[in-house]
Amino acid sequence: MTLSDLRESKHVKNNVKILFLLSILLLSASEVFCMPNSSDSTASIYNGRNEVYGLTAEQTFKDVKTVALAKAACKGDIETMARLIKQGADPNAKDVKNSINVLGWAIECEDVEGIEALLKAEADPNTRLIRIGPGGAPYSYTPVCRAAEMYNPKMLKMLLKYKGDPNAVFGGGNSALWVAFTAGAFQEQPGWDNYYSLLNAGVDINRRYRGETIAETASGHYAKIAELLERGYNNRLDHLGWQLERSGWLDENADLYKDPSNLENHRLALKVKAMLEERGVKFPVPISARDMLKEFAEEDVRRAENAKKPGGELMNP
Repeated sequence: MTLSDLRESKHVKNNVKILFLLSILLLSASEVFCMPNSSDSTASIYNGRNEVYGLTAEQTFKDVKTVALAKAACKGDIETMARLIKQGADPNAKDVKNSINVLGWAIECEDVEGIEALLKAEADPNTRLIRIGPGGAPYSYTPVCRAAEMYNPKMLKMLLKYKGDPNAVFGGGNSALWVAFTAGAFQEQPGWDNYYSLLNAGVDINRRYRGETIAETASGHYAKIAELLERGYNNRLDHLGWQLERSGWLDENADLYKDPSNLENHRLALKVKAMLEERGVKFPVPISARDMLKEFAEEDVRRAENAKKPGGELMNP
């Protein structure tokens, strides 16, 4: 959510307003602490010394053929890879802790040729791996998740080409789509490339992750919200209208729009409002802050129940 979402209607009582703002801040904080570790997200953690997570292939994998396959994949040595696989090297081999596999190793090396050779040999782009997050807590992810947060968009396209799941989620609930969206929204590499790769691969844009859909997360980015509506987004449109109504971008404030970028966002906000009205949303939207607090509480209960399931502490969308 953006800061504009924190604005409340003047008709909401002050005590409800304070509770609502606190809930938004708590939700935002929970998202931060379930994010992939910022020190190794977006950029490769392959450090140029043939190490991943500070370990060599020999320290990571026990099997000699697996070690050789990981090294060859890192170099894009297709001939050596083919020979090793023919001799029995497993393209899906994991280390003893399941924290990384050969495909994950190649992704950290950012070698697209090595990645494709493994995928052609039936490496699974959807296998769940384990990573240590902030505070030392483990959480799961898939190769698609990892590629979605990295700089080289060719890797994600390759994984999706070989049946990678565009709906992949990190343990903790953030989705590959969410990570790719934030890279574009904050103008980080690779921009919007990974986001559109996931959209074009058929990601479910109506799915909720950590209680929000991607359109609700995109609040304030009205060009992207309009695109999602054009692509068939139709989940909780009243909530989307509620966010829009309280964003401030529908206000006819002449001083605010002296800045051309603000004027453009105002125009796009009006476009989204018109699209929502075409889809049956009535303005003003009849949702109260109390309703939203209730939904947040229900979502917390649902996620707590999921966490009790086997593996739920590592994967909890």
